Amino acid sequence: MLSGQGFHNFSFPDLVLLLESLGFTMRVNGSHHWFTRPDIPDAINIQPKKGQCKAYQLRQVRDLINTHKL
Repeated sequence: MLSGQGFHNFSFPDLVLLLESLGFTMRVNGSHHWFTRPDIPDAINIQPKKGQCKAYQLRQVRDLINTHKL
């Protein structure tokens, strides 16, 4: 994912596992899954689409990981 390859094959459960392993906690509000971490001011909002992740949301996660050197 960090290389930008395979965005169309990344499942939502895999993204949840990745974010939780990086210390994020998840809060669900309808179809919106919010991921937060106390030391990072930005929250990540992900909405699964048929069990997969949307490419633009994966780019946002990748950018957050790179920006905060996770």
